[in-house]
Amino acid sequence: MPHAPRIDVIRRVPLGGLAPGHGFLRGDLACDAVGVGLDLLIELACPHDRPAEGT
Repeated sequence: MPHAPRIDVIRRVPLGGLAPGHGFLRGDLACDAVGVGLDLLIELACPHDRPAEGT
């Protein structure tokens, strides 16, 4: 897949490869989905302190 050459420059930096990654892996997508699902469960299970209406 074609991409901008500057992406390759960013990927050569040790931390730069973390954000855009080095390719598409289905396992990464599955892990992301599991992480989002766990976050949703935690958000629903833990009540938040919310200010009362009108304050």
